[in-house]
Amino acid sequence: MAGIQDIRKNLSGTTAKVISWSIIITFALFFGWGTVFSGSDANNVLSVNGKKIDIFDLQNEMATIQQQLRERFEDEEMELDPLLLKQLAINTLINDSLISSYLQNNGLEIPDATAYKVLSLDPAFIEDGEFNKERFDLIALQNGLSPTKLLENFKQELITRYWNIGIGQSELLSEKRFAKSLDLANQTRDVTFTRLDFSEEEDNIEVDEESLKEFYNSNQNKFTSDEKFSISYIDISSDQFSNETISFEDIQSEYQAYIDEFNSSVRRKASHLMINVKEDEPIEVALERATAIYNKVEEDNFNNLVLDFSEDEGSKNNGGDLGISDGTAFPEEFEKALTGLDVGQVSQPVYLAESNSYHIIKLTELISPEPESFEERKEKIELLLVQDKKESQFYESLENLVDLSFSLEDLRLIAQELELEVKTISEFSLEEVQGLFSEQQLQALLSSRELEIGQTSEVIELPGNRALVFRLDEYIDPSLKSFENVRVEAEKLYVTEIAEESFNKKEQELIEVLTSSSSFSQVVEEKGLKSESYKSLSRNSLLFPRSVLNEIFDISRSEINKGIYSSSLANGDKIIFILNAINSAEENLSRTEESDEAFKNFIIQERAQSLLSELQSTLKDKADISTKEVDLISN
Repeated sequence: MAGIQDIRKNLSGTTAKVISWSIIITFALFFGWGTVFSGSDANNVLSVNGKKIDIFDLQNEMATIQQQLRERFEDEEMELDPLLLKQLAINTLINDSLISSYLQNNGLEIPDATAYKVLSLDPAFIEDGEFNKERFDLIALQNGLSPTKLLENFKQELITRYWNIGIGQSELLSEKRFAKSLDLANQTRDVTFTRLDFSEEEDNIEVDEESLKEFYNSNQNKFTSDEKFSISYIDISSDQFSNETISFEDIQSEYQAYIDEFNSSVRRKASHLMINVKEDEPIEVALERATAIYNKVEEDNFNNLVLDFSEDEGSKNNGGDLGISDGTAFPEEFEKALTGLDVGQVSQPVYLAESNSYHIIKLTELISPEPESFEERKEKIELLLVQDKKESQFYESLENLVDLSFSLEDLRLIAQELELEVKTISEFSLEEVQGLFSEQQLQALLSSRELEIGQTSEVIELPGNRALVFRLDEYIDPSLKSFENVRVEAEKLYVTEIAEESFNKKEQELIEVLTSSSSFSQVVEEKGLKSESYKSLSRNSLLFPRSVLNEIFDISRSEINKGIYSSSLANGDKIIFILNAINSAEENLSRTEESDEAFKNFIIQERAQSLLSELQSTLKDKADISTKEVDLISN
């Protein structure tokens, strides 16, 4: 069992938030991992050392990355290029699979019980004060997920996080290295710069008809129509089946099973105040400090004492809350201390050897779970039974569809046997289609041109208990659009291309002149541009975009007043600059123990991430990796 500091700091702090986000947001927004019903490779898009990764994992990872980018840039409408998004997701899945397999091969495993304990920190899965497996399964089913698949993916994520935490905590940081890192982080820089306006360059471009037509003829690939398809298909889903009436006897039977399995053991909710045994400090001295704090405890001041004295940063701001235990979740020393307390009482300091710390523990609540009444639980049971029946009907229909599609080639005959309708979609492009054929798995199959006209696909399973078989009726090749229809688009592209060529030439000429001159400002002003200077520019300054700041702070001292640099802005403008000075951090810089500790943790986490990346790179070099339809981007 991990030390309590690890438990609270890493599972109630940032990591817990990430874990909660990856579960709850997935249910609400993302595709999910889906349910795979066959043992074939049809759904697999990636193989890492023989381990198969399917289309559903890829869809989920793509959705996760897309949502993270939207949150990062605070833009809910942001859409990353699908091909790039797919490549990023593939890389992430490869790295996760390599690390997970590496850790498992070295004897690191996450038991189901441990995964469920971590999941129990999320209120979405809590019922009557404890984790409810049935609720977990129900939420998965309601979102078209396989509970088994969900648990396995979560365990893979969890084992990687635990390892990363362990690497970070084992990283040593000397005072000399810390001081140097702190100085680098707080140093400032002086720069002189000018800005080249790209929009002015575009405004100066004159367009004549002959040049525009020549551009159109030389860049016909920019003016072609999308490839289009016409298809016929049969689809099935669990939603097609009506809600069958569930008998009262079946509901009663399920309720009785719930009662028989209900865990009515008492739960204890607790808080704690942690005192670490300092390096080279006798354990008796730490006990004296903990005892002195214990003697200050009064009826209503425990939370204040936690805030003032606790060294568990993960829980001190919420009263030292440890959560709820059924007698097995907390360290054995804690469980023993809690059994001797009444609600509101605190224990004498308890020593926890694994974290080398003392803990004053408070019993905040006793919870005696009571099973729900039949009436309270009836609706949930009925929903589960209805879902089970729909799922059974879907599996049966899927099996029939697979058998018939193997023996019959005519979609019309298959539809007659299954009493289904043959649906058609005519002349659609992959970019504009909605519904079933907006699924990435189907789009990949169509764009690959694996099917010939008139050929029928295999049965294709999709997330959320859906499946279909389709026939390619027509394929329309991309064709060149007429000049008249794309003239406005062609003119815009032409102006941009000519402006970029002229703009880049102007940039290079200016850099060459500045490099050979001793006065940046004089040259800039002679060119009719504005010269500006910023003093004491910090890394978090708002005067420049982050990309420009990164380039400024990447310049070495040897380049002061020598090198001329250029940085591009999002709108196409250029910042041309010279580094004038590097200023050390001010001696009177405001510092606190808390800020120093936060910065140390940041450095250690960065180092841990670097070690993880190095391991991933090493494993990837030796790995047997194959992908289907998606090329990889190297790290």
